[in-house]
Amino acid sequence: MTSQPLTLHITWHFALNHVPTFYEALRPLHEKIVQEKECLYFNVYEITQQPGVVRLVEIWDCDMKWMAEVQSKKDYYAPFFEATKKISLQPQKIEVMKGVGEFRFMRL
Repeated sequence: MTSQPLTLHITWHFALNHVPTFYEALRPLHEKIVQEKECLYFNVYEITQQPGVVRLVEIWDCDMKWMAEVQSKKDYYAPFFEATKKISLQPQKIEVMKGVGEFRFMRL
């Protein structure tokens, strides 16, 4: 395990009628990602105050270099990004989070 897991928040904006389409595109990607041994956590949230905004929260046992050079290049991402590009109102926003030392807690 890395000294600090990599936490990603990936936010998407859709018209409400495209949210189910997004979930259909996400389903096969989700099935692959959660099989990766480095994936510690994967969850999907709808932002209550912003209908049509969906956020993926992922926690990985890796560093950003590995994520960029290995994980993100896996072929199962391509169909997902092709599908979402057609329905997203704007490019996805990717935020890399860093836990604050004494306040980090994760139950494994």
